[in-house]
Amino acid sequence: DFDLVAVDRRVITLGVVGRMAKPVLLPEPFSGETADCNEWLSHFESVAVVNKWETGGEKLKWLRVCLTGKVQTALMKLPDAARDNYGECVKALKKRFVPDSRNDLTSLSYRRGRND
Repeated sequence: DFDLVAVDRRVITLGVVGRMAKPVLLPEPFSGETADCNEWLSHFESVAVVNKWETGGEKLKWLRVCLTGKVQTALMKLPDAARDNYGECVKALKKRFVPDSRNDLTSLSYRRGRND
């Protein structure tokens, strides 16, 4: 069992009886309004590494907590099978919140090369 020991803006320290406290770094919330989706997902993955969220299930739990507003609504509209799969959720978020030109860099490079 964990006891909440201290709360800072993005770090929660959880105490475990008989063991040392373990810091947990929380990702910034993502609403799709101000942050870039690819940058936020990269940040989320970095936080997952620090926190040792190694499975898709662990990441999915925290992903759901971090999403707000229209991003959270978009995730909740996915079919159950996709909504319960971390990889499918990430794919859906990128499809919805990353402009096509940023979503496929290969295609963008090809178009640029063709237009020169």
